[in-house]
Amino acid sequence: ETTEITEPSESAGPTAVSDNITSLSFASYKDVNLFNNGKAFTGTINATVIDRNSFSADDVILGSDNPNVATIKCTGISYPGTIYYSIEPVSTGKTYVYAKTADSKVLTNLVTVYVGEYIETDSIWVEESHTIGKGDFVELEYEIGPENASDKNIIWTSSDSSVVTVTQKGYIRGIDYGSAVITATTAEGYSATCD
Repeated sequence: ETTEITEPSESAGPTAVSDNITSLSFASYKDVNLFNNGKAFTGTINATVIDRNSFSADDVILGSDNPNVATIKCTGISYPGTIYYSIEPVSTGKTYVYAKTADSKVLTNLVTVYVGEYIETDSIWVEESHTIGKGDFVELEYEIGPENASDKNIIWTSSDSSVVTVTQKGYIRGIDYGSAVITATTAEGYSATCD
């Protein structure tokens, strides 16, 4: 279940959340690189909590310096003090995301979020055929177009894994005598095969 955290109203009085949450930090301090194709980034924030029974998602506010570039929302919590979040790209640009206690007394480090233009793949080429010995392990040759495509991940499959297996990096292994078709498919659904 997703719990979205929103800023409290200005009329709300101060809370004692910072007495219970003594520190907040993103589990990863790395910059986040996204594309404007709508695929989100998920991660966790670690909270040092004194009394876990009084810890709730409402105690922490997640924010973005520029919500026109990317937004961040809470997707759940677990005890003793893990906050799960999702960063959603909106448009190209740069922003910073953060988390703070509801009384603004405890703040995380800022994480830089870059949102770039998503460039779809439009083709894939794989060598047409390859002979491999039983027990051999080799990498298939392949190319994805265009060269600057954003998502160059490929899903590799074998039509008969009792003959030839393939890793998700495009390495094939000869298992037994016979033939099989290796298929490489891009994120946008373009595919090519190798016999």
